[in-house]
Amino acid sequence: MKSNSIFGIALLVLGCAVFSSCKKDETPDSPAPIVENRVIEAKVVLNNVWTEEEPTKDGEQNSSIFMCYLFDPNGVCIRNRGGNMDDDMTVQFEDATTAGTHSIYAVTGWHVGEYPGTTSGPIDLTTSLPLVPNRIISLGCTTFTIVNGTRDYSVQVATNYIMAQLALTIYSVPSHINSIRIELPNQGDSFKFTGIVEGNTQSKTLNLTRSQTANENGSYDWTLTETIIPPSATNATSMPITVTATSTLDSTRTIETTTSACCTAGTRKHLRTTWDAFFNTATVTINPWTTTIDTIDFEL
Repeated sequence: MKSNSIFGIALLVLGCAVFSSCKKDETPDSPAPIVENRVIEAKVVLNNVWTEEEPTKDGEQNSSIFMCYLFDPNGVCIRNRGGNMDDDMTVQFEDATTAGTHSIYAVTGWHVGEYPGTTSGPIDLTTSLPLVPNRIISLGCTTFTIVNGTRDYSVQVATNYIMAQLALTIYSVPSHINSIRIELPNQGDSFKFTGIVEGNTQSKTLNLTRSQTANENGSYDWTLTETIIPPSATNATSMPITVTATSTLDSTRTIETTTSACCTAGTRKHLRTTWDAFFNTATVTINPWTTTIDTIDFEL
């Protein structure tokens, strides 16, 4: 009897030790795995829409897509899912298997084949995303917490444009000028999930339009209506501009200059100058501005 009693006490002590060890491992920093995948429904909505049309159709019906990226608590993308841009931009994930804070990043405006996917390799917050020319690209993020005992989650991801908008006016242009174009040679070419725009290799060329009515002195005003362009890099302090004007006198005049009013992501700017000022100086200095549309007089 004494032997059996000692054996029973030993088993009891061993069981308490195992139980204590299991309880110690269940800390907030090490969430217990969830056996059943959670169902996450994510809906993408556009904030501050610049146009009533579907973004960047480029002449193709329903060519633009949205893409959602589900990130785990360690900042690693688990899966990406997307679809055509329409009134109900919703996708469903069933890929999360751990508790903790998750994030969903959404990008709109790409075409099929232009976006990175988890099937091609790992994706994290440092992954470079293409800033494709002639696209109205937007970016957004939302975070939510997955907990044990809750299976279904519904989240909304609001996106804002990562592109920029530019308008330009040149007043009192001589009547013999028959075309004016501007080139922005060093706009950003990629961005991060964090919203940072990088690079300076993307070029955008835009044509100005002459007013239909001449001014009293016979000159004309030339304008570029508000146009979506690739943004300047996030850390840019100046934006190069090349302006080329051709004349009925078979001559061409080109000025390369810079402006401190960089067209950064999500901003709208209206730059304006006069013809005489335009071709009598070589630099542009413009005060910093906000996300609202600013109309600024400046000399080139």
